[in-house]
Amino acid sequence: MPTVSPLRAQRAMHLLPLALSLGLALAIAACGSSTPPPGAPGEGNERVPTPTPTRISQGVVKMGSTVVPVPSSVGSCEIKPETQCPGADMRKADLGQIKVGQHPDRLPAHLKGANFEGADFTEAFLERVDFTGANLRNAKLRDVNLISSFLFQADLRGADLTGADLTFADMDEAMLEGAIFCNTTMPNSNINNEDCP
Repeated sequence: MPTVSPLRAQRAMHLLPLALSLGLALAIAACGSSTPPPGAPGEGNERVPTPTPTRISQGVVKMGSTVVPVPSSVGSCEIKPETQCPGADMRKADLGQIKVGQHPDRLPAHLKGANFEGADFTEAFLERVDFTGANLRNAKLRDVNLISSFLFQADLRGADLTGADLTFADMDEAMLEGAIFCNTTMPNSNINNEDCP
């Protein structure tokens, strides 16, 4: 039986963990399994949040802030489907979805069938809010973020949409007679200036 020199035995002992790791990796690959991708949840992997392009989610990531839930009310107006809030002061209301990672960290408000006739939503954050069948007649929606919102069959007659962002919003069958469009980003991303002075 050949003898192994102490130097060779020491080198072999240093290479043993590497050989075992390589063997294990080959065995896993042969079975069709894989290790979690970088950034996937698991031991030693921390997910790095990737913001979607909204002003609030970018601020949450940059500042390390906590996502604030959608309020149950704004002033005396309850935030729920079919709520009755004509003329409500909803300026700068924060009711939209916030998505920091792959899944939403906060779901948007559901205001289906709500009555906001004449309400003031100036500069409100309403991304992905469900206004299906809502009454927004004569509402002030100036500089509002309505990206990907649901305005299906909504009554927007006489509403002021100056500076509003409606990118990807569902406006099928919405009533738009007399609505004001000036510097308004439409669902197809085109700018509508038809009512600018």
